[in-house]
Order: sequence, then C-alpha cells, then structure tokens
Amino acid sequence: MNRHSIDELQAALEAAAVVGVEEEALEAGCRRLRELKEQMWRYDAGDRRHLDLRSEPDIDGPRAKTTKGKGPETRLNPGDVFRVSEEREGRDGTLYLRLADGRGWAFDKKPGSGTMCFRLFANELQKTSAKVPITHTIANLRSMHASSMKAKAPQIQQLDAILEETEDSPGPYIITDTAAVTPTADLCSEREIIEKLSVGKAVTVLEVRHRADLKRVRGRIKRPPGWISIADTESGRRWAERQDY
Repeated sequence: MNRHSIDELQAALEAAAVVGVEEEALEAGCRRLRELKEQMWRYDAGDRRHLDLRSEPDIDGPRAKTTKGKGPETRLNPGDVFRVSEEREGRDGTLYLRLADGRGWAFDKKPGSGTMCFRLFANELQKTSAKVPITHTIANLRSMHASSMKAKAPQIQQLDAILEETEDSPGPYIITDTAAVTPTADLCSEREIIEKLSVGKAVTVLEVRHRADLKRVRGRIKRPPGWISIADTESGRRWAERQDY
C-alpha cells in the first residue's frame, strides 16, 4: 500500500479477498486504493497543445523551470495522466493541482478556455461512497475476482484444446525452424544458448513439458543434451515436428 500503482494494489486486494485476509487490512487497502484514484488527473484541453506548469498556485504566476537538458518537462501534453499531491482552491474557484513528482502546479480550468484537467476516475468515484461498508467491499472484490477468472476461462479452454490436439511426445523429431538448445526447460539469454540447430536436423526428444507460463511446449533432447522449444501454444509456431516411422 506504500506504492503508487493502482493496478498492483487492485490485483493484491482481489487476491487478498479471495484467500481470506482480515477485513481490517482489506478495508485499509480499499481506502488507499480510493485515495490513489482521487489523486489521478488527466490533461485534455481540446485544441491546446500543452499546459505550462506554474511554480506556484497562480494562473498568472511564473512558469516552472528545469535545468536545460536535465529533468522532466515542466509542461503537460494532451492526454498526459499525472498524480496530484495537493489540491488548492483559488479565489475564483479554480482548483490548483500540485504534481506529486514536484514539477509544479497545474489548474483544472482557465477563464475563457474552459476545463483543462479532469479527474481520471471521476465517474467511478461518484458511484461509490468514501465509506463503503466492508461487507460490500469484500463482496465487490470477490465479484471482480470472479469476473476476472471468467474472462480468462476462454483463454484457458483454448490453451487446453491446443494441448489436447498437440501430439507431441518423446520420440524422433525433425527441426523445422532454427531452434536454440538451452540448459534448462526455461527460456534463457543469448549467451546461455548451448547450440542452435538448423532446419532439417534430426533429434531425439526424451521428455516433453507443456509450459503454460511460457506458452511453449518444451522438449529435452538427447544430443546435444539440453532443451528446445517444440511449439508456441499461442501462435501455433513450431520449431520441430515429430516423425512417425
């Protein structure tokens, strides 16, 4: 919860709700998530190219500056999303926004120009109360987790179907696309590759593993000793074909 990633915190909360983390901890996490969402803004002023940040909360104040060639830009470009550490309302109703990264101040609107910055999660925040009962919070989190798993189900079923159709098993194979031999069933860096097998080379596969995490069917070959990719379970690409004699 000390980090600033909304996606990471949301995923952690969904997982925590499913495994039964204490309600007090879940409630604190939900408050932190709402707080982060309230801090996120987006710059979108129509045809305007950019917004120069100010060094103080004043539309007519001096522009924020940075050392030439160093540090981040002291401007917002159309579509930029930024986190705010302080909101301060001016006399004319303009809301001044201090960027959390310290670059300067933006403002939500400008006389004669209209609204320039929008709260990123405004619609979502309007629909939920800042004091949502924890029972509802847990129910919502579990519901989100269930929806997430449901969305992934077709992908899992598709992968299972591919694996069922795949007839890869230990035996003789012919390399059909340049295949890298690696020391383990995991993928590795270029410098760790033992050898690269060219198209047409015959190999003997001693063991086959379906690595869902890598989206690969991997095979342990006899010579040279090591592992190769046999097939990509997502794209259908193959590096070797089994030979039935």
